Amino acid sequence: AHGHAARLWDLTATDPCAAPRTLPHGNVVYQAVISPDGRWAATAGFDMMGKLWDLGAGTEPKLVSATVFKDRVLQAAFDRDSRWVAFGSWDRTLKLVDLKNPAASAPIELSGHAGRISAIAFSPDGNWLVSASEDGTVRQWDPAAPAAAPVVLRGHEARVMHVAISPDSRWAVSAAYDGTVRRWRLQLSDL
Repeated sequence: AHGHAARLWDLTATDPCAAPRTLPHGNVVYQAVISPDGRWAATAGFDMMGKLWDLGAGTEPKLVSATVFKDRVLQAAFDRDSRWVAFGSWDRTLKLVDLKNPAASAPIELSGHAGRISAIAFSPDGNWLVSASEDGTVRQWDPAAPAAAPVVLRGHEARVMHVAISPDSRWAVSAAYDGTVRRWRLQLSDL
């Protein structure tokens, strides 16, 4: 991401730097990610939008949806199967966009954090979306049941700024400004 746009380079081209494609925003683009299947790009920006781009729609990326938030959007993540894209915002919410029909589907809002969203990640098996927040909590969401209350993981004493999930989808790891790193079980079978 650079300035008010993210840029895409074709690494198979003879000169990949010759003609980057631009994914514009109205303010700083904080994050850009590409879906595992390569069809989609998602950008998160200070313009309070999470944007979804179709990369298979011809030579230029096509804007498919612009998910609006009430504050900056700093996080974007795709699940492994390219079924969902999630955006996380400083307005304390996450929004899920269904990639089966993103232009026609309204984003699903996930709320509950009392602080800005600082990190998000999908589990490799696609069963969980995990969010970290400046409220000191980590939340475990079920994308298949977005109306269900999340599991709230407490233990940090300061802002949680990072989250990652193990390759086997059994564990989440979070790091916070209190100087701690915590490991959380994600699977009930591990209890």
